[in-house]
Amino acid sequence: MKKYEITEAGPGDLDGVFRCAEAMHAELAAYDAPFEANPARLREIMEVYIKSKTSVVYVLKAEGQVLGMVAGLIVKFDGRYIPKYGNTTGRLTELYLAPEVRRQSYAMALMEKAEDWFRANGIRFLDSDFVEGNLPSERLHEKLGYTPFRSIVYKEL
Repeated sequence: MKKYEITEAGPGDLDGVFRCAEAMHAELAAYDAPFEANPARLREIMEVYIKSKTSVVYVLKAEGQVLGMVAGLIVKFDGRYIPKYGNTTGRLTELYLAPEVRRQSYAMALMEKAEDWFRANGIRFLDSDFVEGNLPSERLHEKLGYTPFRSIVYKEL
């Protein structure tokens, strides 16, 4: 039986994190996303997330293989708004689990680890998004207490 662990990603996890991010963006294509991932930039961004003090990546691993990840960063507001909770917020940008480890509470565990990291870094509010129609992600956010605030819509001209 495989032993699964969740740890903060290090430089040696970059290939696995990148594979997860690529797989996540490939799945978004099924939802008619109006964009596709740029693999070169995606890899660079994931590397920055792993190395930066203002971002975090947690990975789910078994036998040294990355099977899932969550990534996020601390965002500073530009002054356009005056938030009720300071001038920074946390933003989750990626969440992915390989199909074989879905529906086993690992997504919730990854999200909770990320939330703990943001709390420890003085962040009081965290935002995240999911694609319209991705019911497992929507349910996960609801279970974790996320409140819907807005929807982003697009139109091809």
